[in-house]
Amino acid sequence: MKSINKFISFVLTLATLLSMSVPVMAADSVNSTGSNTTDIAVIDDSSYSVHGIDRNQSQKSEFETYTYTGDTIVSSVNVYGTIAEGSNVYDPDNSDADENGYVDGKIEVGVPTTIIFSGTADSEGYYVGESSGRVKGNISGSTVIAVVPDDSFTLSSKGKDDITATVEQDYTQFVVETSELTGEKVNKNVTPSYNDRAVFNVSVKTNEATAGSWKGSFNYNISLLNTATASLGRRITSWDVSATENDDVWMSYYQTTDNLTSGRSAAFASPKRTTNGTTVETYEDGTVVISGIGNMEDAVNKYFYDVDAMSDSLTTKIWKHLKDNLSADEYASIIDEIDENTQTYYYESSSAFGQKNLKGLTAQTKQLIKDAFEAVRFEVKASDYIKYTPKNVIILDGVTNVSKGAFSTCKSIETVTLPDTLKRIENNAFLNCSELTGIDIPEGCEYIGSAAFLACGKIGTIRVPASVREIQVLTFISNSVEISENNRSYTLIDGVIYNKNVTELHSITKDTPNSFVIPNTVTKIKDSALQKDNITVTIPASVTDLSVHAFASHSNGTKVICKSQAVYDLMINLIEANAGTDDEFKGTVELSID
Repeated sequence: MKSINKFISFVLTLATLLSMSVPVMAADSVNSTGSNTTDIAVIDDSSYSVHGIDRNQSQKSEFETYTYTGDTIVSSVNVYGTIAEGSNVYDPDNSDADENGYVDGKIEVGVPTTIIFSGTADSEGYYVGESSGRVKGNISGSTVIAVVPDDSFTLSSKGKDDITATVEQDYTQFVVETSELTGEKVNKNVTPSYNDRAVFNVSVKTNEATAGSWKGSFNYNISLLNTATASLGRRITSWDVSATENDDVWMSYYQTTDNLTSGRSAAFASPKRTTNGTTVETYEDGTVVISGIGNMEDAVNKYFYDVDAMSDSLTTKIWKHLKDNLSADEYASIIDEIDENTQTYYYESSSAFGQKNLKGLTAQTKQLIKDAFEAVRFEVKASDYIKYTPKNVIILDGVTNVSKGAFSTCKSIETVTLPDTLKRIENNAFLNCSELTGIDIPEGCEYIGSAAFLACGKIGTIRVPASVREIQVLTFISNSVEISENNRSYTLIDGVIYNKNVTELHSITKDTPNSFVIPNTVTKIKDSALQKDNITVTIPASVTDLSVHAFASHSNGTKVICKSQAVYDLMINLIEANAGTDDEFKGTVELSID
């Protein structure tokens, strides 16, 4: 079920007429003042639509005729209910389902259309009018429909002082039966199927009335609120970022100022606003909220950039480079195989590229296009194509991963909140988030991917909880690390991460000293484990497995001291294997046997 985070406020008018048991003349009709407020005040700037609005609510509403019958005077008044779109429901077998299997959700809130007052006071001296309303529709488990009347309102009668009538209602909040929301004012009879079992009773009463006819009105504040995101701002847009059809994850971007779009009401520029007495706190500018169930797709950062425009610019630069750097004949041979200005490389996100339209081309043409791409790829700067500037990322419970490259190179991000349901932080998830000041990895997270926090120098110390079973390379090269003593997979010794029984050197961290000795219990050094320039490392004779990519591309100024001939031979093999490649070893090796 696709949850839509909304907060909508409706103002409905209920006009009431109260008469005592004293005989009066029958009247044809009486008019109420109606509601002079806006029919609907939309807090966030979403695509939410509402149906069934009474467009004349600011005009006078006509009472139905009331009559005197014995000891009771009966009166009724027409008021307004509203039908609104709710959360979409996944129901692929429904004939109305769209191509993705979703049916438009409907929420109907019906307020009382008739109030009947007793002409006789009850045992406590109150004259009471009672009625009921209902809530029904398709809503998600985290959504609350609140139907809250004014506590009291004024009744007026010509020639008499105004009096106060109080309003009581048994249920004011409505949720699905499976919701964890509790309380005596909660009715759990709203189900994902369309029904009208969620009924509330309303009572209007006064003990101050005298004989005659009285009139007045009170407001209903009706809201649709996702409880998981109760503090909303102005939502600019949302994206379905579900990784697969079995996931249901949404990302929303909130902005309280008008710096992205123009022509909006000044009311949206305030960090908070009041609607019918309800103050709605808002997210700070640039808040990104990810909610739902399951995994998010890779590289959700692509939504923060105009990647289509970036791709168009890249295409233009590739073809210009080809034309400027090839002979006329060479260029003509290319366009004999592929139309001029055809997109061959494009941006999948702000930093990741894809290829297209290269199938069937000769190897020579492919290579010329690839060379042109490599020559111009850095001329297109993502910073020139920013659409949204994420500042605070809030991932809510239910989401189980931070995807590969999710927020890579989002240098504006300052804070990240991770959910207790998180299982995986994938490769490059927060790569180069240089303004990120801190992060708490929740207990329950099991996997932290390669370079997940690389170039995130402001984070400081990252605590690895006991639940983490796998840490990939380069994860903490820019950070200090603490590893829970209860972690069964890893331990930290002098700024170096080893497996729990210290037989494998896993990786170094920001706190690894420039000169260190590997414990003589270690038998294996893994890929990229020693990827740091200008270090001196002593490898003990116990090491029998040294990855040829242990230093990867970072070995400038590195000195390796080998404590056995076998280790020295492993280093020579490493040097030879990487000669002439990006991982070429550029340090020195020394054999030192005690």
